[in-house]
Amino acid sequence: MNRLEEQPLKSLSQDFLSLLLNGQSFSDVSFAVEGRHVYAHKCVLAARSPFFRMIFCGDAHMLDGAPAVAGSTTQQQQPQPPRAATVAPQVIPVGIVGHDVFMLLLQFLYTGNLCFSPQNLSRACKEKSCWHTHCSSAVEFALETLNAAHFFGVDQLSTLTQVILLFLSLLLLLIAFEMLQTSVLQHLLCLLLDLDILQTSVNISSVSVS
Repeated sequence: MNRLEEQPLKSLSQDFLSLLLNGQSFSDVSFAVEGRHVYAHKCVLAARSPFFRMIFCGDAHMLDGAPAVAGSTTQQQQPQPPRAATVAPQVIPVGIVGHDVFMLLLQFLYTGNLCFSPQNLSRACKEKSCWHTHCSSAVEFALETLNAAHFFGVDQLSTLTQVILLFLSLLLLLIAFEMLQTSVLQHLLCLLLDLDILQTSVNISSVSVS
């Protein structure tokens, strides 16, 4: 694909991301995640995810992790007339994943791009100088993203997240190997110093005896 073909797709991806991030613009559904409202669009989510298509046509309690309310129906409803612009969008509680992971999932569904940047997230890591490229915060975020991808049935996101986890694993192995090398070198240095001190002591003893 040449640049002339890539540019319209990139522009389309940015337009959809802007639609998501602009909040209530043309939104007809809202998700309550960790006390925060996330506004979205049913047509986009239903087109991109069979899971969301099932949710919008059936039982939204699956996202809350709670059992369905007695008497609720999963039958397809009759088409309704357009709502007035002042009517608030449907609010669906989400207790399965956290806000940051849910936003990452929606951004992937809207744009097809994975922006994995845990350094921009307020995770558990308290180190101010940490880049969050291979710390426990980055690994935890990747695992939560993988679980979300499996739960919502987003196979492409699942595959990409597994690649990221593999990269993190290799990076951690390299760091561990480097630390091991450093430890071995320090140990050898200590042994050489001990031998040198011992040899010096032996030489001094020999001189004294003479």
